[in-house]
Amino acid sequence: MNRKFSIKDLPKIPKGNHEMNCYAEMTVRLAFTDALYLDLIDKPVTKLVSEEVKRHCIVSYVSVIEVFCKRLVVKYHTKWSTAGYNKLLDANISLNEAYNLFKELKISRASIISHYYSFQNLSAIASIFERLTNKKILDEIENIRENKNDFTLLETSSEWRTELAKLFELRHRIIHETSWNLNLKDVDVERLSLITGSFCSALYMYCGRTKTFN
Repeated sequence: MNRKFSIKDLPKIPKGNHEMNCYAEMTVRLAFTDALYLDLIDKPVTKLVSEEVKRHCIVSYVSVIEVFCKRLVVKYHTKWSTAGYNKLLDANISLNEAYNLFKELKISRASIISHYYSFQNLSAIASIFERLTNKKILDEIENIRENKNDFTLLETSSEWRTELAKLFELRHRIIHETSWNLNLKDVDVERLSLITGSFCSALYMYCGRTKTFN
């Protein structure tokens, strides 16, 4: 995490259909969380304030991943495996859930999956994208790079799966165990921010580069 980063440096969210800007939206939301965190930890705040800021960061990082994955499913709706679509849509839902889904003016298989499924843990994300791509998605994305000078997800951390799973677990405990003491070091928060961005970037690059998964 760049300590010189400032809220003033945040890019503007691109205009237009938000599904078409899922990567830009992810980077802005992640950068905004990091900027708030860095702005506060460099000030003489109490331990309680520091703890709450770190809690906010953990919850925000998981939210970044969850929203990004939902947007990505919709963005590349024409690429996904037909068999995968069929498996994911073979679910029993209540009438109320059906109403919430079909009240949209423009309904699609991708939007149903985005709305219906949870992306709040790594195994769920892997399962959904494995069906949509017919690939072992975590294996596929960990060695992808944008150019030869960039680090792959695996090079960023050989334990990235464990670290990402830890992020989801921390978020779960923060939400459901309000009295739990987080007790995270600054370097731990910064590490989780790096893994969050690296994971989303790798997933975006892999899905974007593949013409079709059928």
